[in-house]
Amino acid sequence: SRGPEPGFDFTVEADGTLQFDPSLDSLIGGRGTRDIVLRGTQVNIDVSALSYNKLDLIGAGNLTGATGPVSFILMPGGHGLTMATSRGPEPGFDFTVEADGTLQFDPSFDTLIDGRGTRDMMLHGTRISIDARSLTASFAVEGLTINPVEKILVANFMPGAHQLHSSEIDFVFTVTPDLTVDYGTELDEDVSGRGTATLIVNGRESDNDPVKMIVGTALGDALGAARRLIHLRQVISNERLARDFWFAPTCSYC
Repeated sequence: SRGPEPGFDFTVEADGTLQFDPSLDSLIGGRGTRDIVLRGTQVNIDVSALSYNKLDLIGAGNLTGATGPVSFILMPGGHGLTMATSRGPEPGFDFTVEADGTLQFDPSFDTLIDGRGTRDMMLHGTRISIDARSLTASFAVEGLTINPVEKILVANFMPGAHQLHSSEIDFVFTVTPDLTVDYGTELDEDVSGRGTATLIVNGRESDNDPVKMIVGTALGDALGAARRLIHLRQVISNERLARDFWFAPTCSYC
């Protein structure tokens, strides 16, 4: 969970001067005076390898459209970075700025984020593929900057919930902490790939599917032809019976 929010304690002395912990002198100026200047510490965050459209550094600004490292002046304490996907829990993570200006976060993120223990953090996420070639309509994933190519999307995700939109199917899937995809069991007939890094969208079967319509038409034509053949044979058979009945030789002595 996120650590204590950035902040510090200070004292106003009887003579009106300000005092605070001397260990903060590199971050705050004015100790022993009546004027405090918060300088903070500069950290650099690079999210350019991710595929998200909107990223927010909670309480400090955003990194939307960033194509390289972005500098922020932060105070020691807990901070959070989130990626907007319109579905919770949204991708994101918490990190801490230490008193010496270095960055710390959960070591479990080391496969997704570089720079723990330094002042430069780079998020590269994990690569997830979405194969929706079985769909006839186009699709998109909420919050991403890139679009599918020939109904295949390859993007760098962070763990969290995401939503896939299409006129044929609309559902939520999750990139899990073990860097695979997951989704509700009610989607098992329409989606596959759970537990892997590839999400395969099969879509929902439709009676208007062109292949089904062709097969159905051909089958209907074949059945119609078979019925007509049976009817013709029955007519011929009936005619033969009628002819044999009317023209059969008779014997007056029998």
